[in-house]
Amino acid sequence: MLTKNNNVGLAGLPGTYLPPTKITTAELIEELGICYPDSHEDPEKRGKPLPLTWAEEYFGIRELPRDYRWVIDENTDLNRHPRGRLVKPLREEGGLYGVDLGVNAARIALNNAGLEGVDIGLLIEVTATPDTIALNTHQAIYYHELGMSGKTQTITLGIGCAGFFDALKIAEAYLHSRQAKYVLAIFQNCPSAPLATPMLREGCKHNLEAFACHMAFADGAVACIFKLVDGIEEGFLAHLFDHRFGADFDLMKVIVGGNFHSPTKASAYGAGYRMNGKAVKKAFVKLMLENYDRAPNLYEEVGLGDYSPQAIESFVLHQASKPAILSTLDKRPEIPRDHVPMIMGDKGNLAVASGPYALTERLAQSARGSLHVIMLLGSSAGGAGYGTAIYRKNF
Repeated sequence: MLTKNNNVGLAGLPGTYLPPTKITTAELIEELGICYPDSHEDPEKRGKPLPLTWAEEYFGIRELPRDYRWVIDENTDLNRHPRGRLVKPLREEGGLYGVDLGVNAARIALNNAGLEGVDIGLLIEVTATPDTIALNTHQAIYYHELGMSGKTQTITLGIGCAGFFDALKIAEAYLHSRQAKYVLAIFQNCPSAPLATPMLREGCKHNLEAFACHMAFADGAVACIFKLVDGIEEGFLAHLFDHRFGADFDLMKVIVGGNFHSPTKASAYGAGYRMNGKAVKKAFVKLMLENYDRAPNLYEEVGLGDYSPQAIESFVLHQASKPAILSTLDKRPEIPRDHVPMIMGDKGNLAVASGPYALTERLAQSARGSLHVIMLLGSSAGGAGYGTAIYRKNF
């Protein structure tokens, strides 16, 4: 809960960036040759090709922003892949990686705020798909491309979908302690690189947990510049963030780095990205309900009067799955559905960037002083994080 005399707000509209190339989920299913696993609960489906509409029905996702190219070379089986194979280009060949997505989003955010890189006192990168796992040497690219000062401090948070709230808490601490006047937080997701490796692609063919990650996650980045705003009537009026740790920390696995999930384990596990879809959906709905149920108290505690869902311009939930969001709304029918953005259809699940992306789209359409309740859920190898915030537009 914010208790200072100045709230944290945004310096201009956040910057968003998606790669220019997209691929439909039907194309991915066809190109990967996905089949139902032999262990599927329905014996009639075992070993049979997955319907091309599976991802749209399961997630509500039709296409994904992914930095892939169709390539025909000596390794291409044209009988199976007449269009060629999907390949992730190397960075030196023009491929876009996490830092490239982040730089493009940050340039837009700086321009929107009327700032330059040298004005940034702290850079926070939040991602579950870092370009470098140790030492964070890729941050040198941010410094160079954005023209930041050598005095700019940097933090990389290797966390998942609720990382917006971690970044907000850190930004709040730096701003109130006057260690920074502006904090640039970059939320980037770049699964196209690890998901394109042959071992991981082959491993997902009979593993729906791994395959679900291929169908859901997309490339993209959002950059937010935080600053202190005058008074307490605008900006983030209140926010809460909690972690729920348990014995089962494998809702999500990223088996591409680190001592727990080294690349050598990928072949044994079947793929580098695995998601327990049923468990995640169950946790998502439960925690979204908890997020919403504590929003009225926050609303009233900050002096906004009696709570009314109609007074909230937007309820921005984590954009993981359209069916999961609809299940949440079914259990809370008082939430106006036209106040709930859903961007997954043509943007996929942008993971840590998904909530900020949906928020940015709504902010671009709203008037200053409008209210927003932001609700995000993150599931990671460490458990579940969930947050609630009330935001009044300050720019």
